[in-house]
Amino acid sequence: MMSENTPGDQQGWLSPQERKQINYLLRFLATVLVCVLLASLFAGILISIFQNG
Repeated sequence: MMSENTPGDQQGWLSPQERKQINYLLRFLATVLVCVLLASLFAGILISIFQNG
């Protein structure tokens, strides 16, 4: 009894629904990270301008 190609084992441990949710979550986290980086960069530029002026 070889149960190598049962469809559940081929996809790993995530169903397509869960994989889609994780993709959305990763995309959301990446967007938040980019926004935070841009905001900190912008704040750093503003602070340096105010300190020099």
